[in-house]
Amino acid sequence: QCVEMSPEIKLRVDEVRARRDWSGEESDARIGEVVDEAVDLARAMLKSTGEDSRIELAGRTTSDLLRALGVVHHDDRLNNAGKLLFVQDSRVRIDYARRTSPGTRATDRLEAAGPLLQAYVEIKNRLDQSNAECEIQLPSGVRARIRLIPDRVVREAVVNAMIHRDYRDPEPIYIEFNGV
Repeated sequence: QCVEMSPEIKLRVDEVRARRDWSGEESDARIGEVVDEAVDLARAMLKSTGEDSRIELAGRTTSDLLRALGVVHHDDRLNNAGKLLFVQDSRVRIDYARRTSPGTRATDRLEAAGPLLQAYVEIKNRLDQSNAECEIQLPSGVRARIRLIPDRVVREAVVNAMIHRDYRDPEPIYIEFNGV
């Protein structure tokens, strides 16, 4: 069944066809507006890789770090991606709910906002608290402790939700965890 597209959807389709990257376009934010805590999180993430080149990158000045990450234009203005990652922006809103099963009342709720890096860490920490460990016995007799959902799966799901969205859409990212 054919349904007419709204003007907003038509615009987005045209942008995709033209290979326009909104995230790389210049924003109205400048380097001086970055939130220090968000930059500190980026540094910590870079250092945690253990790779020499990333550890060296983490040690650079904020301006040099942001330039190396590709989020700064020539006149110290951040691109839209840089603004989302490092500046307080009303477009970054994440609504997290934990439920024992789908459709039940939330047993835990968090609304995260702010620079995307800070919101990610807040949500990831809350998910880690919800994602219980259980003990399993392997055929060899060894008892191992594992999380109900592997950490890399949780990380991948949250990062995908944050990266693959159109931040021009005012609706928050909604993340729901169902389980004991």
